[in-house]
Amino acid sequence: MFLLESNLAQQIVDRTTKIIGNNINVMSHRGIIIGSGDPLRIGQIHDAALLALQHSTTIEVTKESS
Repeated sequence: MFLLESNLAQQIVDRTTKIIGNNINVMSHRGIIIGSGDPLRIGQIHDAALLALQHSTTIEVTKESS
């Protein structure tokens, strides 16, 4: 399994946020935020990521669904 390091995750977040104009988060294989447009979120557990991991599926989080 390939594990994404936090510095690369943050680079992905920074570049993608500039392109799409929305904040994104990148989570570890344990559902912990390792990259975010909001530095205060780094290190927190992302509930939707945990749900996706538990059900082996993808989940899109929008303003309407959060």
